[in-house]
Amino acid sequence: MQKAFWVFCFFCLSSLVAAENESNYEHYFGENKAVIFHYLKPGQASARLEFLGQLPDDSLIQENKNRFSQTTRMTAEGMPYQVFSLEISRPSDMPSPSLCEGCKRQQMKFAEDQKTLLPVYLTYGEGRNFMSEQRPQNISIASCKAFLQNKKCLIVVGTALAEHAGVATRSHFASEIGLEKGKTVDLFVRRFLSEPELILQEYIERTEKGLFGEPTPVIRDLAQLSTRLDAPIFTCNFDQLIQKTGVPVIDVLGGKTKAIEEVLQNIDVILTIGLNRDPERVLAHFKYVNPKGTIVAVDLKRPCYLGDEDFLLSMDLREAIPELLKD
Repeated sequence: MQKAFWVFCFFCLSSLVAAENESNYEHYFGENKAVIFHYLKPGQASARLEFLGQLPDDSLIQENKNRFSQTTRMTAEGMPYQVFSLEISRPSDMPSPSLCEGCKRQQMKFAEDQKTLLPVYLTYGEGRNFMSEQRPQNISIASCKAFLQNKKCLIVVGTALAEHAGVATRSHFASEIGLEKGKTVDLFVRRFLSEPELILQEYIERTEKGLFGEPTPVIRDLAQLSTRLDAPIFTCNFDQLIQKTGVPVIDVLGGKTKAIEEVLQNIDVILTIGLNRDPERVLAHFKYVNPKGTIVAVDLKRPCYLGDEDFLLSMDLREAIPELLKD
């Protein structure tokens, strides 16, 4: 019975996201709750709280139940379910996507025939996630520079660069606004009912930093390193800080699967920068098409995706990238 309930929730969540149009948004799921932010919805920014199935049996929620609208949606299998929604919005000074080339980030690819969410990376299978018995080799700056010479490289960037530039990561932002795992009625819900405008403002400020902020010196160094190595840059981050340096950047979530696969087939080494996991399955697919390929991670601690054959350059990326750039 419990398994059937979670299967039902999964289909509800899939249908929920598919119901969104293809404007830019960010979503958070938990239990029977969903939170959706639109940050480039033409002319406005909005935040919406939704409960799936029924409103929680909580005194605060019950006191505010008249504020929620109720609708019926259908899962991909045609199963109806109730959704209770509360949305706020206000005008935004942010330009619409048509006025900001490259700003459509965090955008999912939809399979219109199935009406379900289909991120492009799902075709790559499971991501690389090893346990503690894996022992990647430590590598020094000098050895790393020598290793990368005459190799066909790809750079995959995580959220650490943007975080150092003042753009909160997804998990940190969720924590800042009060989203708590495993809780249907958490601090976020209570804040949303009492001060929703403040939450929306926090989201807009974070988004503006990522989309319209300026690259930091280390981001500019990374762009130069990409050019020197003739290494494409992959990212799935919404921020535009690397793009503003002028180097080509491939957005994995917004890119074409075939184009991504063609790049991976011709790569010897992937250099990851501040990437703590493999949610896009790019690393897993790289190892599939090139079993002898190597991953070199620049990070202070060992990421879960490194195997015995891979390398860890254990340094702060703000120090490592300028060093890798030096002659």
